[in-house]
Amino acid sequence: MSEAEARPAGASAARDSEGHSRASVIVQVPIDLLVLDASPRLCGEDEGHVHLLAESISALPPIVVHRATMRVIDGAHRVRAARLSGRRTIAAEYFDGDDHEAFVLSVQANIAHGLPLTTADRKAAAERIVDSYPSWSDRAIAKVTGLSPKTVGALRPRPGVDDAAPSTRIGLDGRVRPVDHRTSRRRAAEYMAGHPGATADDLMRVSGLSRRTVRKVLSEQATGDEARAQPLSSVPIDDHRSADARELTCVLRRDPSLRFSESGRAFLRMLGAAALWDENAERMIDELPPHCIGTLAEAVRNCARTVRNIAEKLEAREKEGASRKAATE
Repeated sequence: MSEAEARPAGASAARDSEGHSRASVIVQVPIDLLVLDASPRLCGEDEGHVHLLAESISALPPIVVHRATMRVIDGAHRVRAARLSGRRTIAAEYFDGDDHEAFVLSVQANIAHGLPLTTADRKAAAERIVDSYPSWSDRAIAKVTGLSPKTVGALRPRPGVDDAAPSTRIGLDGRVRPVDHRTSRRRAAEYMAGHPGATADDLMRVSGLSRRTVRKVLSEQATGDEARAQPLSSVPIDDHRSADARELTCVLRRDPSLRFSESGRAFLRMLGAAALWDENAERMIDELPPHCIGTLAEAVRNCARTVRNIAEKLEAREKEGASRKAATE
């Protein structure tokens, strides 16, 4: 798995602390600086749509620009309409991220509003996203491109064509699941045979299967005694909660449902900043002016209380979800 696919995030700690997202500040960008070669439209912009937009250019929303390359991610028609109207600048928001993320955002934006992408445009976009993020599930890519999961699955390389195809995929919910469940089910059954006291969480960890599938495996392998029935219970604390902040943040950055939602990106920025401070706290504190230290300490304590409150709400939400799921099974 490539580094871009595994995170996907910037390489530097500074960029990690900021996260990859659209800036909330709208600025006026010189049109001559913009690059219009990143559109997911195979046939380019529609001239009729450009002329239509030119009649109401002042009422249009800001475009989105990839800060690193000045490529227009969303709004190529609006840029051409602005040029046609004689404008020299256009309102824009900047997006910070790599080229692959910028393309995903471009497809999402063109699916959500404006002139619809054709089916050919969407299929070509899906093929490119499959190539960039082969570990993403068919449903995750389908949501981005506006295609059906079945159509996305048909666009993937066939077995034997791409030997580097991943054995797992990341779903819309951020969970990593195996492509071939048969191998994982055998692995879970073999592990349980050697570890009679294994819990459902143990089997999920070693096999990559969902909890529902693990329960099926346990039922199939059950002998009826209490020792074998015990694995149906879950462990209250997962192994990953002992990992450090940087590792947890990197894991969460692999989740497309977080990467491409506003609230998810806000959490990633917060976690990235915390990880940066965790690694560089002593040096950064030493560089602070002495007269600010007391005030900063109180401000940090207030932030800590806020973060602790958020964590408690997240844990409560997790318990509520687990209770609802248990009630339906």
